[in-house]
Amino acid sequence: MAKNIRKIAKTDISLSITGIAGPTGATKNKKLGTVYIALANNYKLQCNKFSFNGARESIRKQSCLKALELLYEDLKK
Repeated sequence: MAKNIRKIAKTDISLSITGIAGPTGATKNKKLGTVYIALANNYKLQCNKFSFNGARESIRKQSCLKALELLYEDLKK
């Protein structure tokens, strides 16, 4: 997603988030709180898997904060 978002928006960098925030959607192989965050820029595509705890809004907030943290760390380089 991040790679295509970058192309469509014609930007130098993009983020994407997908996962299971609940309350439904979890399976035996995909637990509630499983989130993937990807960052794409001119020189790399990075995708990380995270496991967050809590209710839906908490998982969503944690996901956004982690995405912004990844973006910040990338921009510092």
